[in-house]
Amino acid sequence: MSFVWPTYVWYAESAVGVPLYIVVLVTLRQYATTSQSYRNTFYVLFFQHGIADLLSMIFYLLISIKYVEPIRTFVFTYQEYYLAAGTYNFIYYTLYIRCCGIVLLTLQRFCTVVFSHTAFNKALQKMAPWKIVVIYWTVPTLLSLVALKDTGMYFDENMSLYTDKAIISRNTLMAVIVVFVTCLICVFSYAVIFIFVRTHMLSSALRRELNLSVQLLGLVFAFLLMFIYYALQYSFSINQNAGPIFTMRSLYPMINGFLSYINPFMIVFLNKEIARGVGRLLLGHNIRMDPKIRGSRKTSTKNERVTPIQ
Repeated sequence: MSFVWPTYVWYAESAVGVPLYIVVLVTLRQYATTSQSYRNTFYVLFFQHGIADLLSMIFYLLISIKYVEPIRTFVFTYQEYYLAAGTYNFIYYTLYIRCCGIVLLTLQRFCTVVFSHTAFNKALQKMAPWKIVVIYWTVPTLLSLVALKDTGMYFDENMSLYTDKAIISRNTLMAVIVVFVTCLICVFSYAVIFIFVRTHMLSSALRRELNLSVQLLGLVFAFLLMFIYYALQYSFSINQNAGPIFTMRSLYPMINGFLSYINPFMIVFLNKEIARGVGRLLLGHNIRMDPKIRGSRKTSTKNERVTPIQ
């Protein structure tokens, strides 16, 4: 196997990103046991999105070791049992899971900030966690059925993956559309949020909700990169099934890793409570939320003071 530099970048991203992501999710889980604020719709979605990101990276790690014996021989021998097809199809499945997840997170932030006092938003915030989990995983699974049903893929002796040009063109076009629509929804939502906060007076509680929205901006930027990637991939797949196609595939680990790993860094850098919990967990201390923090948050929701946005 010839490792190209994007793969090395992905390994570096994973070496830092996976442990950090796990620590962030453990911190959120611990906070959820002591604070109602960390059991709301946003953090339930965020936790599911973290699981999806980690599963995506684990899946790609399994793909990357298919060159290593005896795994190589096993995969090559039994590739017709959906091993070759799954290697290709699940790339799109994990992409669509994260696309839908970011849309759900963005729309939740949009409703919380812009329609904070509506009955719909109140019902959204009180939605049962199991319903959120079902929605999070069902929507992208249904969307991925188009790709998951394909089986016409095979490995050659060098473990390079081949499939029909028509399948590549269809899947990359669908990926371009899904990523583009995702970006469009996110950009539109944040544009409306920006206009809203510039033209309205926000309570202290709503300002906190706005801070949670800022944490997702990194994902929007990552999706712009992913859109550019699939747009180029589609343009190359129209005319050929080699050359630039394989070059673009070599870049996928790095871009895919950036899409997954930017999330924990954003929340640690922009959420002081999470950063404090991560630090305490790494030092081996109890990471349950300080009762003073819980008490102050309850007080702030009762005594909301309206302040202008600068």
